[in-house]
Amino acid sequence: MKQSGLAYFYIYQDTRQRWNWRLMSRNGHMIAVNPSGYDDLTACKEDIKQMTLDTSMAVCVGDTHYMRLDN
Repeated sequence: MKQSGLAYFYIYQDTRQRWNWRLMSRNGHMIAVNPSGYDDLTACKEDIKQMTLDTSMAVCVGDTHYMRLDN
């Protein structure tokens, strides 16, 4: 896998010919993977597009222990 200056989605086809993605950090660590394969590459890419739109407005929340430490 190539390393980049930015986090990136790595799209690949598995042995069952289903499309998958991995979200990779800037330093090449895997951050997240899709929960199940996609039959269609377009659906895979659309979900990635939607995640990038949704997460641009995401906030960080946590339990009461986290909130105490975050002061």
